[in-house]
Amino acid sequence: MLSSKLQALIIKSYKFNREQKLWLMKYVESIANRDPKLFIKLLNESDERWGTETALRIHEAATYLLSRQDMEWGNRVAEVAIQLLRLENQLAQ
Repeated sequence: MLSSKLQALIIKSYKFNREQKLWLMKYVESIANRDPKLFIKLLNESDERWGTETALRIHEAATYLLSRQDMEWGNRVAEVAIQLLRLENQLAQ
């Protein structure tokens, strides 16, 4: 894990507003704590709240703040969620 000073510099470099910084920290915690429900909820809501570009920036910032194993877990969970959404859309048609 990075030092708190380095983490602060990374977060500052993204120029997030206060709400987005808090969101990022919740996002990082949900991955580190292996909480798939909260992670997917935050992932989806960040896209709805600020748009895809900011949601991707939040995810990108998280990659710098988390360990490789944590991000691999988060990426796998996100992939499963995307596949489930596709399946749900196919069944709805």
